Amino acid sequence: MRPFARRVLFFLILGIIFGEYLPFPLLLLSLLLSLLLLLPTRFFSLYLLFSSLFSLHYHLKRPLFPKEFYFREISFIGKIREEKNGFWVLELNSIFAKGKKMKGEGKANLFMRDSIPLQLGDLLWVRGKLKPLNYPKNPHLFDRNKFLRRQGFIGNLFAQEVEVLAKGKIPFFLRLIISCRNYCSRTLSQYLKGEERALLFALLFGEGKKLPYKVREYFSRAGIYHILAVSGLHIGIFAFSLFILLSVLRIKNWARLFIITFLLLFYLAMAGFSPSATRATIIFLLLLYSSLPQRKTDSFHSLVLAAIFILLFSPTSLFHIGFQLSFIVTAFILLFAHRLYSLFRSHHLPSLIKKYILLPLSVSFSSFLGSFPLLWFHFSQIPLLGIVANLIIIPLVSFLLSSTLLFLLLNLLHPALGQFLSPTLALSSQIILGLGKFFGSQKFSTLNLSPPSLPSLLWLYLLLLLPLKFNERRIRRLWSFFFLIGLNLSLWSSLVKRETVRITFLDTYHSEPILIEVQDKKFLILTGKWEEILDNFLLRKGVKKLAILFLPKIRERELISFLNRGGGLEIEKIIVPKNFSFSLPGVLKVERGYEIIYSGVNFHLLPERSSYNILFWANGQKLIFSFGEEGGNGAFLKKIGGDLSRKKIKKVMEKKDAQYFVIQKRGFHLKGDSSLLNTSSGAIVVEIGKETKIFSSQRGLLPFHRSE
Repeated sequence: MRPFARRVLFFLILGIIFGEYLPFPLLLLSLLLSLLLLLPTRFFSLYLLFSSLFSLHYHLKRPLFPKEFYFREISFIGKIREEKNGFWVLELNSIFAKGKKMKGEGKANLFMRDSIPLQLGDLLWVRGKLKPLNYPKNPHLFDRNKFLRRQGFIGNLFAQEVEVLAKGKIPFFLRLIISCRNYCSRTLSQYLKGEERALLFALLFGEGKKLPYKVREYFSRAGIYHILAVSGLHIGIFAFSLFILLSVLRIKNWARLFIITFLLLFYLAMAGFSPSATRATIIFLLLLYSSLPQRKTDSFHSLVLAAIFILLFSPTSLFHIGFQLSFIVTAFILLFAHRLYSLFRSHHLPSLIKKYILLPLSVSFSSFLGSFPLLWFHFSQIPLLGIVANLIIIPLVSFLLSSTLLFLLLNLLHPALGQFLSPTLALSSQIILGLGKFFGSQKFSTLNLSPPSLPSLLWLYLLLLLPLKFNERRIRRLWSFFFLIGLNLSLWSSLVKRETVRITFLDTYHSEPILIEVQDKKFLILTGKWEEILDNFLLRKGVKKLAILFLPKIRERELISFLNRGGGLEIEKIIVPKNFSFSLPGVLKVERGYEIIYSGVNFHLLPERSSYNILFWANGQKLIFSFGEEGGNGAFLKKIGGDLSRKKIKKVMEKKDAQYFVIQKRGFHLKGDSSLLNTSSGAIVVEIGKETKIFSSQRGLLPFHRSE
């Protein structure tokens, strides 16, 4: 039964991946192939048939919206399904276009001009324009467009007229959940303030975004961000508290079992059915019910069943970082923690040290082994202090969570009892916040590296898992083979990257940043304010030091504000326009033509009235970054200042002094010219080496000609 469940999980994951990335004809081909192999391969082909059918189901279930209806004023009918910060989520039922009524599919974020009293379940008629999802898209950063599309969203609906056709009726169970959440929020707000209240709400319901960005950054760097997501720790504390309460009340076994099951599922619903909370609840209930017939339960088998259950009902969870971390970390704890702890059993150490130090250390180290490749892949950082920080903070979180549950119960019975316990909650929250800040603020707390490729990630997990069978000689040889092959490939790829100059035109809202990477040197061109997107991008790239920060359009007051912003980024030199009236150390004004030469690259700075242009040479190729007048010719690629008018942009392009023109201006559209590249649909990356490559998120790999 256990091998069967693992095979089902493997082919289920395979089906989801095929359904996400393969086109429909290939999915049909895989289905036909599995049917043809059904007789000769028998049982094995059943797995393949199951995978093919599920991939087709996944592919066909995705909502599609005709492209010709975007940006047009049409009418929609749909139901309110969710409330978010400042807008509602509308699930479409019907679309009225071209005088016809058509069936609608998918969800849309509803934005209204005027505030109208709405509630969940309301049936609405909406007249407005639907625009496709168009949030910033940059390499190594979270792609919100893809995330929303996987959840069934087709765009953002900007309403001009809204009419409520029928008031929604909220189900009793949902009203109960909302009431409980409101009670918790109201009670915590009454006795706690600021960060302490936000921390407790995050611990209870996994809503870490209520915490300030700086606190979340400290928790992430310290490797304790997982405490802000409802997981096995939270479910275990909640279940243990229920056991104690029901034992005190002398509730019998079957009644106790029913109450615990109901309250755990209710708490899961309050936490929003997050993957980590669902996984922990399913595993706990499997263990709970298996104890009735007094049978031993394989925890790893329960983990596999939980994964199958979640993916069957929510296939897109496979691509959520929370789902991946939750299951991989739990699997590593089950596989490695006992083996690591058994290494200390033979040593003559006090039992208290083994139980309260070495056992948690084994669990924490196993968790680190499972999480750091994924954290490196998704966030470009490895929290080095996470092992130590978790040993200290996890017991405090356990105490705080159990105290919070007791506080909420006592306050419900009598407010004076809750008020008596509130100082303890405030003090415990302050200690956890202080420890998180302490560990996260250390310079060596996190190792920031460029993220590995997907094959490198799989290779790393293979090297971590193969030692489980190191007692077999062939496994040791296989591990050595994979290790040497991976090491050689990584060394050669790093040498190739050193020879390549990489230029990234980032997709942001206002700042128009351009990052130039030349061997170990990093150069940044910035024409607007410093945005959080840029901070995250530099962090994910592992950029800690800039050789030069070019600020061709910045004003004096903006520069002072920028220099006072702080942060861990080291900048060797800042270059500003010539119209600055003061001088600062490390700040150079472009009052005449300057030439800056590094190994293999050349920057030629040309001053304008209130800015300057940059002519850039690398490996025989010439690029122009123009922020004032036109500035140079003969380049294969030219960056145009985003503040230019449409008329001036057309005038610059009519001269045809470059093969491609790049503009970093959101919402800007200029039809009829394929030479204009706009970062509104995602970042543009140029690689200049032995061959030059231009990659646009919208148009893919582009052809080019060599500059003379």
